[in-house]
Amino acid sequence: MRPAQTAKRGKGHPAKLYVFEGVNRSKRAAVAEAFAHALTQRGVNCIYLPCQKGSALVSNEAQPVVKGGKSRGQAASAEPIIEQLVDAFSRMICAVKGAPPALASNTCVVTDSFWWSTAVDGQARGVPSRLLKRLIEFERKFWEERAAPHAIFMLYPAKQDQGGVSQLGQGGVERSYQTLAEDNGTVYCIRHLEDGSSAEELAAKALSLAPEALLREIPTETPLVLKRHEQRPVEQLGFTFTPNPAPKYEPRSLIQCLPQALRPTPVFETYWRFAAERQEVFFRRLEGTPPPWTEDPILSEYRFTNAYRAADRVSQYLIRNVTYRGDQTAENIFFRTLLFKLFNKIDTWKLLEAEVGEISFADYDFEHYERVLSRAMEREERIYSAAYVMPAASGFDHPRKHGTHLRLLEYMMKERVPLRMQEARNLRTAFEILRSYPMMGDFLAYQYVTDLNYSAAYDFEEDFIVPGPGARDGIRKCFGDLGGITESQVIEYVTRMQDEAFEALGLRFRSLWGRKLHLIDCQNLFCEVDKYARVAHPEIQGISGRTRIKQHYRHDPGRIDYWFPPKWGLNERIAAESSQGELSNGLK
Repeated sequence: MRPAQTAKRGKGHPAKLYVFEGVNRSKRAAVAEAFAHALTQRGVNCIYLPCQKGSALVSNEAQPVVKGGKSRGQAASAEPIIEQLVDAFSRMICAVKGAPPALASNTCVVTDSFWWSTAVDGQARGVPSRLLKRLIEFERKFWEERAAPHAIFMLYPAKQDQGGVSQLGQGGVERSYQTLAEDNGTVYCIRHLEDGSSAEELAAKALSLAPEALLREIPTETPLVLKRHEQRPVEQLGFTFTPNPAPKYEPRSLIQCLPQALRPTPVFETYWRFAAERQEVFFRRLEGTPPPWTEDPILSEYRFTNAYRAADRVSQYLIRNVTYRGDQTAENIFFRTLLFKLFNKIDTWKLLEAEVGEISFADYDFEHYERVLSRAMEREERIYSAAYVMPAASGFDHPRKHGTHLRLLEYMMKERVPLRMQEARNLRTAFEILRSYPMMGDFLAYQYVTDLNYSAAYDFEEDFIVPGPGARDGIRKCFGDLGGITESQVIEYVTRMQDEAFEALGLRFRSLWGRKLHLIDCQNLFCEVDKYARVAHPEIQGISGRTRIKQHYRHDPGRIDYWFPPKWGLNERIAAESSQGELSNGLK
């Protein structure tokens, strides 16, 4: 699933959409209303938008589902399909009537239903999977075009609402919601609420669980607070709903963007300032501004990668000259990409091309490739990049490291890894396939699957992240004790909060032609800020204990005409800016 598009709002607009989901319909509605009431009591302009319509999820007559989505001994009838359509369209009518007008008027919206209900209810009712998938996609797109949720609170464990047993069974419905939460963990801010308390207590818990989803600042001047029985559902207010005047809005501090368990050090602010300034350097060079491109003495003296991984010189060469050249089958893309990345050095690739011609698996010969690389070593030429240390591939008998790497690649091709990865259901499965082979630790496997994902043959949603050693060092410097939160979760939090963080610090961040920082970019930034902090914050130690930056900046005058995976849709924007004279050339 692609990340949700945020609804268009005015600059600095504090209004947010909060969604409550879960099996227990009546309870989640009560909690949603109590949550809206709690926000109102704190002076936040807010409405509760009840969107549960149609029939209930469970039915006394429901039977267990068998394969194919039909109840045992009975084909799926038209009745559950009609019920599903009624529910979904009722939610959408309710949404279009209340959410966009309220959000556009600086009013927060709290609702008790989302497209997740369509997914779980439809499966429980035995709606045919093809129809259900189209209905889910239609409703999901409908919501995203109007109001993307700032936070989703999921109430669990599942409880029976009406004394019946759904077709999925009580545990099955709960598992369906859990699967949705796991699959959408990097798309939405999701928090779990354990049932068993009153609605008011759960609402208070929701406020404390997701500080990154709270409003930026509680206003000091409290507007009229309605008592709970005086709060009116938005449909009673009509289409011309006019909310109270909005309270004065001020950006919240950086710490308010984080979960309570994380306590940032000064390096965390440096993380965002580094990202913004490094991206400014990128664009200043691209626009032809004469040096120096920054007044930051550390950025001027030492070498740091770009804020976006795909914009670095080696990644650019890989995308343009390796991935999108030659035969575009999954087998050939995998072979060329892994061969390039095993050495991760442009000169080594050029050497192989000069000696063997066009590189393809169909014409691959171990003896020829090995001889070319051995002769280069005899000339005392470096064939591996210094970016990270590459160990020999264990289990492959060859006196030189590059020979074991070629044998490993051969073995993976024989094992049909390219096709198995192409058939993988998601990025994690593809990663685990790579991870199962010799030498492929977590870090290398994730880097390689990311490189393969640039291609047209592999198109996985970036739904999880594996931090490397440098990123772990950077995270430790930014936070110290993580309070039980994993390093991967930290990267996910940071990726989600990027807009708020830059705003809280008053920074202008120039994205990559509209593409926001993704998980892999934020992971790399932690690695770079680890190096930067060795000079900027020497008193704050990471895990490795390293104290100096090894690589100094050296100007490379070579031109790069930036070109990204076509599926990202950036190349047309770059061409348009270039034709208008906004970009002078493609340096670095």
